Amino acid sequence: MTSGYLPPDSPLKSAKENQYFKTAEGETVSVKADVHQIELSGHADQLELIQLIAKVKPERTLLVHGEIDQAEALSKKIGNMTDVYIPERNEVIDA
Repeated sequence: MTSGYLPPDSPLKSAKENQYFKTAEGETVSVKADVHQIELSGHADQLELIQLIAKVKPERTLLVHGEIDQAEALSKKIGNMTDVYIPERNEVIDA
């Protein structure tokens, strides 16, 4: 899944539209995955974020930006849709 603008010469744009891309060395790589593009606002409000979570249905969501009180409020609103975690500043998260 990708968001935002894809330049015409972007490997990701080629993967999305042609099911292949070329490496920097000129090798052609076949893409066997479906590539979907979603539009996101750089300044989404809580309602937009809730709608995104409802649509994407992620298993886990990390809230890493914004004020802690707002992150906690959003966590309460989406906690029934996804496992929510609010990491501490500088905390390293294992995948």
